[in-house]
Amino acid sequence: MTIAEIGVDQIVVDEAQEFRKLSFATNMSTLKGVDPNGSQRAWDLYVKSRFIETKNPGRALVLASGTPITNTLGEMFTVQRLMDHAALMERGLHEFDAWASTFGDTTTELELQPSGKYKPISRFASFVNVPELIAMF
Repeated sequence: MTIAEIGVDQIVVDEAQEFRKLSFATNMSTLKGVDPNGSQRAWDLYVKSRFIETKNPGRALVLASGTPITNTLGEMFTVQRLMDHAALMERGLHEFDAWASTFGDTTTELELQPSGKYKPISRFASFVNVPELIAMF
């Protein structure tokens, strides 16, 4: 039986942090802390929740977690993709690069490498447009 045949109209997920590794396309993969690779588990939830969203808008998914976002900007983007993909689409922020450029500020600094040489490393330094980001949650 398919999910459509079963008649599922909502998915409730406890321990949602287990689904935070949703893959995304990006030109920012060289930034420290940006990992565009995802898990099959997260992709499966994303596809199913997007399908259910077409049948039950605004009520397709409930996520519960004590630690929804722990390490990366990508995790926050993933939570928004799972919970309100339509809002991201409306604002043109459904792709990671646009989202990250809107809500994150990057810096490049020289960092000492194990070889003893310095290398320029780019990473997200801080959030920007925080009121707008919070309003979307």
